[in-house]
Amino acid sequence: MIEKARAKRKSHLSNMSNFTQMENFINDFIQQNNDQVMEILFLKQNNKEINRKYNQLAKLFHTKNEEHQKLKREVEQLGAQNKKMERELKSIKDLIKKYMS
Repeated sequence: MIEKARAKRKSHLSNMSNFTQMENFINDFIQQNNDQVMEILFLKQNNKEINRKYNQLAKLFHTKNEEHQKLKREVEQLGAQNKKMERELKSIKDLIKKYMS
């Protein structure tokens, strides 16, 4: 009888030890997963920040590119106007020379 009680107690303690080991394993597993989840959340937030900055830079580049293209067109127009004025000035000079001679 005492032997049965001792065996039962030993079995109960062994089961409790197994339960504690299982509980520790589960807690460790959860902690590792929590660490991974936190890392994923951090990376997602980082990715959002990088995308936001990329979009800002893309908009800035687009704006600056538009400004550059606009200035380039203005310079081309001014160059064309300048050539036209040079031709007109030359024809006026030619007329003056012709008149003076």
